[in-house]
Amino acid sequence: MTDLRGLQDFASHTSIARSCSRNSKMRSTVSLSTVLVALVMLAACAGPSRVLIGTPRPPIEPAQVKVYSQPPEKYEEIAIVEAVGSAFTVGSQNRTDALIERLKEEAAKVGANGVILREMGEAGGASVGAGTGTTIGVGGIGVGVSAPLSRRRGSATAIYVPEATQ
Repeated sequence: MTDLRGLQDFASHTSIARSCSRNSKMRSTVSLSTVLVALVMLAACAGPSRVLIGTPRPPIEPAQVKVYSQPPEKYEEIAIVEAVGSAFTVGSQNRTDALIERLKEEAAKVGANGVILREMGEAGGASVGAGTGTTIGVGGIGVGVSAPLSRRRGSATAIYVPEATQ
């Protein structure tokens, strides 16, 4: 009888140890997933940049910045501006529009009243996903979802166009 009781105690402790081990693995999977999602979110928030190549002027409102696909007749170069659009903007045209607005915002900060578009394209792709799983007896089941994150990246020359030539 004592041998049977000892065997039951051993089985009980082994079962608890397996359960604790499973919970520990699940916690580490959850924390790893949380870290990965946070890293993707930070990457999605990459900020704009600008390099001065001329003399900056006092900042203006972004709405005053005109977009040029070809250089106007007379202008002064102020900076090269770069920006990355949001990964969560839906639709190709909407992503392009949002990117141009960001380029205008950067140009306005250095007092440029125009931008000449230089380059536009897709930034490096990434995806974000989440999943969960459980064990049932000796088998298991898991479910996961993933969504691609696509961002537009562009650069422009921030310029000042004298009023007489606008």
